[in-house]
Amino acid sequence: MTDEWELKYDDYVAWYTGARKSFLAPALATALRLMGELLDARVDSVDRGRFRISASRVKSAQRSFAKLSNDKYRSRLRNYAQTPDVLDDLVGMRLVCNNLSDINTLQEILGELPLEDGSSAGLTVEPDSHRDYFSDPKPSGYRAYHVNLVVPVPQMTGHRRVRVEVQARTLLQDGWGELTHEDTYKPGSTVPDWIVGMSLRMAELLAAVDNIAQDLRTGLDIETQRSVLSSDGKNDGVEGAHIGDGSAELVIATASPLTPASHPVNEDERSSDEPPESDPIESAVLSETQRLVGALAKPTALAVVAQDLNTIFGAEITRTWAKFGGFKKLVQIAVPEAALSGPAPGYIHPPNTPIPDDWTTENTGEGSIPDLVRALRTYDKAVPLVGTQRLNDVIVAVTNALRDSDARALTGSATISQIEALARKARADAESRDRLVVRPHAVYVLQALNRAGRVSSDISDAEVRAIVFARIFRLAEQNHLIEDALEARRELAGWLGVQLTS
Repeated sequence: MTDEWELKYDDYVAWYTGARKSFLAPALATALRLMGELLDARVDSVDRGRFRISASRVKSAQRSFAKLSNDKYRSRLRNYAQTPDVLDDLVGMRLVCNNLSDINTLQEILGELPLEDGSSAGLTVEPDSHRDYFSDPKPSGYRAYHVNLVVPVPQMTGHRRVRVEVQARTLLQDGWGELTHEDTYKPGSTVPDWIVGMSLRMAELLAAVDNIAQDLRTGLDIETQRSVLSSDGKNDGVEGAHIGDGSAELVIATASPLTPASHPVNEDERSSDEPPESDPIESAVLSETQRLVGALAKPTALAVVAQDLNTIFGAEITRTWAKFGGFKKLVQIAVPEAALSGPAPGYIHPPNTPIPDDWTTENTGEGSIPDLVRALRTYDKAVPLVGTQRLNDVIVAVTNALRDSDARALTGSATISQIEALARKARADAESRDRLVVRPHAVYVLQALNRAGRVSSDISDAEVRAIVFARIFRLAEQNHLIEDALEARRELAGWLGVQLTS
């Protein structure tokens, strides 16, 4: 800072008061609206409640002035108008998600927004602003996902682009953040070491519970998926599900959803075209199914409708739809004018809407993806659901990042921090070539390499593809998702760009 200009509180408050009214508060209102619209559009209705905006604010004049007074920021300031450029958290919102997989979903949704380049009129992401403190926690134990969005605010002479910090936490980590901030953090004071240690212990315990909660969520998703598939008689009697948790594999023991104890009615005793005899609960299920399907505006996964019914009636509803011969049969009986299509468990189309001749599950916006990979997503939440071109962009970017000089010290294995750094390099490499690579997809590829002991700068593009191929194929085998091994290998190889040998 030059001698001619000095940071003064009264002058700063005068600037802040006008800025808050002119563009800071409007930016917050715009960001809240656009975030809500984005989540409504990208998250299925049954999962929408997993993403909640819990807090939002424009940083106060007192707190922002105190932060600016720090040498780290004050040295970059030449006038008050530069404050929004120096402080990236003047405007902020916090999202709370139920589970770690919801955090991953949010990262993918926000990671696919266009990057801010000063020319856009819509919602964008500030380049290189993604921070994943779940994979690389702060020394205090803090775990969250941060990213800066940029929103347009109308002004007299056009639009002003304003940066908004987004923080996303799980329910448990949000509770930890509130407790430590209110009970142990006092600005300007020194916290005793024993309090810091207790806070860190609590963070680590809650992180372990978060992992347990994620395992529970995955197990429940598996059971819902199986209850939908059961009408085709597929996946019955599977003894266990292998779940990729990012660092190891977990096996959850599961039972077939069609056991005599759970479903005493033999579907063969009932005509496949007739509903069961009149029963108040069964009538209510038919009515709710008609309502849910009748409200559809686009092809929707049957599993989503099934989860909606679970939410309304409780998990025991699976016993009721078993009496109809399975969930698919229930849907066909309740709404015969709604067509079903797509790979198991399938998609349902809005009533009286024909399936277009060229319709495939690619129309869901997920791209050209093998059915095997879609099915595996139930067991491995991190597997990328992207088309061949997007996946190729990820692999090329990861390979380029590994060839960077900083990666030459790696000799096969990498720490979490190193994987995160490589993922950021991969994203930057893709951006430099006008390609889109989101961080979770790069991390998935890097973790596959890490398990194989091949995180090094001399790895080839073909080796990367082969290792990811082996990882996905093995998990699919373990979860009994492969009926025709040769056909599965061909589809997976085509998706990954792997050359199969005879």
